[in-house]
Amino acid sequence: MDVIQITPGRLRRAQRALRWAEAYRAGESVTDIAARDDVHADVVRWTLKRLGIEIEYRLSEAAKERRRQMARRTFDTSAQRIGLRAERVRRRNQQWAEEYAAGASLQRISERHGVSYQRVQQVLRAGGVEMRPRGRPAIAKAAATREPRRPTCPPHMRRLYNKLRAAGISREAALAEVL
Repeated sequence: MDVIQITPGRLRRAQRALRWAEAYRAGESVTDIAARDDVHADVVRWTLKRLGIEIEYRLSEAAKERRRQMARRTFDTSAQRIGLRAERVRRRNQQWAEEYAAGASLQRISERHGVSYQRVQQVLRAGGVEMRPRGRPAIAKAAATREPRRPTCPPHMRRLYNKLRAAGISREAALAEVL
């Protein structure tokens, strides 16, 4: 039987691995553990896997804080950052929402106000405006409500009719000849 000699370095690594396992089971992320002990996150992952712990994706505390900050940031605060007054921004957003509700497309609103299509879409969605499906539904709806076009005659019959009319034959006679 081989005797494993426990050196001080092995003992420290084993203790560190147990500390990492306890911290991970307590809910700490691999990234946070690695940052606290000043090692690469892959070292922590490999060590935990060797201990038989299944690694799942968890956000680090720093990443959670960044997400919280992004969620708290509203358009008004970002507008203040670029020098616009919040009230002016609210009025502009309301105007965009009214134009959109009146039937203007996102593209037309963006061109009229000198901003990108995506920015208009982002502001309207953030304001709770229900977006229409893409395409041209207003034109399709108008086409559906208009009266159907009269059937036209084939081109060869139209040419014959025009020749008869040019020869001085009355409209009724030309139509009777063609039809």
